[in-house]
Amino acid sequence: MPYVHLSLQDLHILLEALVLSEHVRPSQLAKRRVFRRWRVAGSWKDPILTAIFYDTLKRLGIIDRIAANSGVDLASLPPRKKWLVRLAIELLCFERHVSRDPELKHHVARLLYEMEPSLPLRKLARCSLPKPKNLFEELSLKFSVSEFLVRKLVEQIGLREAIEFLKSI
Repeated sequence: MPYVHLSLQDLHILLEALVLSEHVRPSQLAKRRVFRRWRVAGSWKDPILTAIFYDTLKRLGIIDRIAANSGVDLASLPPRKKWLVRLAIELLCFERHVSRDPELKHHVARLLYEMEPSLPLRKLARCSLPKPKNLFEELSLKFSVSEFLVRKLVEQIGLREAIEFLKSI
């Protein structure tokens, strides 16, 4: 599927859905409400925005680590700005089309700047994660699962089997 440039409206839709997902469970319900309100549900943009929405939620732990490593204290930010920082990291660091294409990265950064000029976009775009302190932390970052789960898997089935299992999920 060819990549479509995101518009400012698309970013507002994603941001609104992410903020609402903090209050409405399951998050799918929040996404559906916002997408219906903006008349995106069922349109050709629905799958693209849905993928970005769920990818952001899936990588929340790693995204928060990158934010902390960039000097952004998410706990002190209001919900809308906190989710905007998270969305910026998702788009600039993990969204495969944006992170690989400098022109797209610049386009997304410009849109994010329009939404919130005070965002430290240069720091966030570096995508710098702290070095893993041990094997469990390294595996948790690699496979986007908690360190606790990695430890339990290694205890129960051994390192080699745990890695194979994590690759399969």
